[in-house]
Amino acid sequence: MLHPSSRYRGAGGIDKTFKSLPIYHSWRSSASILGLVLGAVGVQGCPGMAEAGEVEILAGGELRFGLTTAEDEQLSDGEGDRGYAFFTDSELYIEADVSPSDDLEIGAKVVLEADADIEEVNADETYMFVESGFGLLQLGRTEGAEDSMALGADTIAAGTGGIDGDTENLGEVAIVNSGDAAKISYYTPRFFGVQAGLSVTPDTGDDEGGATDLDEDDELVDLDDHLGVGINALGDLGEFEVGLAVVGSYGKSGDAAGDDLDAFSVGGTLGLGELEVGASAGRSNAADDIDFATLGATFGFGEVNAGIGYNYVDEKAAGITHVIALSGDMELVEGIELQADLSYADPEDNRTNLASVLVLELSF
Repeated sequence: MLHPSSRYRGAGGIDKTFKSLPIYHSWRSSASILGLVLGAVGVQGCPGMAEAGEVEILAGGELRFGLTTAEDEQLSDGEGDRGYAFFTDSELYIEADVSPSDDLEIGAKVVLEADADIEEVNADETYMFVESGFGLLQLGRTEGAEDSMALGADTIAAGTGGIDGDTENLGEVAIVNSGDAAKISYYTPRFFGVQAGLSVTPDTGDDEGGATDLDEDDELVDLDDHLGVGINALGDLGEFEVGLAVVGSYGKSGDAAGDDLDAFSVGGTLGLGELEVGASAGRSNAADDIDFATLGATFGFGEVNAGIGYNYVDEKAAGITHVIALSGDMELVEGIELQADLSYADPEDNRTNLASVLVLELSF
């Protein structure tokens, strides 16, 4: 059975890959230094497929060091704005696999934010999973179906993610979602290329893992009885690889005077050889109604990927913003990648600004 998300390349490098795919698909395809260390001290930690009925612990992670620049005081910290900054972004991934047979996979995954503020909970994702011929069940803190199954120009972008990357002047490329709050998610098996998903989140304000899309607007931080739904289809049409997706996000405001969330988006990707194009359009109806659209293309040649993306955002309170982003990445040696984005934003108030980011990422 294929993973619930149809992101072909992890937009934004390893970070996006692990957030958009069931983590075990990625871990089992690469060596793990931490896994070897765990094995050396007597823990079943060596990478690779476990025998049926055995307990296996896998570990890995990434460390990212970057330089970001921005105009118009985008990097202001209240004490001035020098226009540039260094940053780090590090994560550790741990998986326990207790699968009793080849036809039934049971395990748990933990993604730790090593650079989290000491006052915040530093677990990004923590959940159990059960996968069989009947589908995939996830229990815990992870993204919902409305996020993992979406498609668009952001999901095929190179660099740190282009229009959904690490530059400071970006807009909205996805509908408001449930974040990494505690939830139950179910994904069907993929029949004839089609897969559906449903996520139930009692309280999106339960997101203890840090920032999500919901944190940008206090009126949307606490949504009750949230439902995330998605359906996507993957397949070949002649020489083309085609992906189509429709996702929705619905929830009741935790504040009696607040607005309920009603959001949806449609999108798709098209691949031909090393060329991928993507597009999407969506709307989030809540405290701040937002319409958005994306369009982009990425081309790969050898160990290098390069792309361009466009993002249109129409926000009721702030007006229309246009964002154009160039993105690229290159594998220097195995496990070390250089990523770069350059983005230009043109908001309605005419405060046009340019931002950039350069990241060196080490995956282990």
